[in-house]
Amino acid sequence: MGEPIPVRVIEYRVSGGGENIRIITSILDPEAAPAQELATLYHERWEFETALDEFKTHLRGARTVLRSQTPELVRQEVYGILLAHFALRGLMHEAALRGGRDPDRISFTHTVNVVRRTLPGFAALPPSGVDAAPRSRAGRDSGRGRRRASPPEGKAGREAQAEPLPRPAPERAV
Repeated sequence: MGEPIPVRVIEYRVSGGGENIRIITSILDPEAAPAQELATLYHERWEFETALDEFKTHLRGARTVLRSQTPELVRQEVYGILLAHFALRGLMHEAALRGGRDPDRISFTHTVNVVRRTLPGFAALPPSGVDAAPRSRAGRDSGRGRRRASPPEGKAGREAQAEPLPRPAPERAV
C-alpha cells in the first residue's frame, strides 16, 4: 500500500433537509479553501453533473449516439443538443415563474416528455405563423396543393440528411 494522504473533512447540513453531507478534500488549509466555499462549489458541481445527465440520458436518449460522420457535423449536432437544452430550460424557467414555483423544482424529464408529446402538433405550422396555417384539407384546391417529396431511401438518404449546406461561392468582379 502507498503512503496515507492527509485529508480534511468538512461536514455540514443542508438547510431544509435533514441530511448531513461530508466533503473530503486534500486542501488542508482552511484559509486557502474555506468550508463554506467548498460546500457551495460542491453543489455547483452537482448542478453540472445533472446537466450532463440531462444531455446524455434524457435529451438524446440513453442509447442514442451522435450520428454525424465528420468533426464539423459532430460539432453541429452537439450545438443542436445544447440549443435544445437551453430552450427546454428556458421553457421550464418561464413555466416556474408563471406558476410561482422555484425553477429548480421543475422536472427536466417531465418537461422533455411534455414537449415530445406536444411538438408534433406544431410540425405543420408554416414559418409565417398560425394565421397562415391551413385550417383543414377541405378548403384546399387539390390541383394546386404541394406534395412533399419523399426522402431518398438507403445510404443516399442518410448521406443527404447529414450533408452540410454548401457555402456560397465568392463573388467575382467581371
